[in-house]
Amino acid sequence: MQPVESIKTAYDLIRNHYGESLYSDDIPDLVLFSDEADTVSGEYDDANEEISLNMYYCTTAEQCVKTLIHEYMHYLQPRNWYQRYYKMGHTHQTHPYEIQAEQVAERDWQRFTQPFYTFEWLTTRHNWDHPDSLNEIGELVDIEVTVNGTPVGQL
Repeated sequence: MQPVESIKTAYDLIRNHYGESLYSDDIPDLVLFSDEADTVSGEYDDANEEISLNMYYCTTAEQCVKTLIHEYMHYLQPRNWYQRYYKMGHTHQTHPYEIQAEQVAERDWQRFTQPFYTFEWLTTRHNWDHPDSLNEIGELVDIEVTVNGTPVGQL
């Protein structure tokens, strides 16, 4: 199984395990990108219904799965309280939703790593910041892939 197929399969397993959000009409799309300047490894964008995974920082199966779970937890959480907690004085480190997402990711990540355990994945150093590493991804799975904001097909 190719690394990107492994990520997509792990995301499908995560979605099936945790189910759909009570607070959103759509299951978020998965977007993979590689951008050293973007300082986060993942993000849930509720406005666009997307979970983004920054492959520059997600170079191991553990990092990929933990980030996917963490961001999926944000999709499951009620969004109206997300900003309220910040207004109440919480920081990213003390925010109850961030703490919950991190705890679930730490607890459950090994449940979803099976798609990564192939000879190819385990013996390859994944250099996601190089466009050739992301070549042909659009043909492998139905996700958008960008490098530093540029779609891979336009590089």
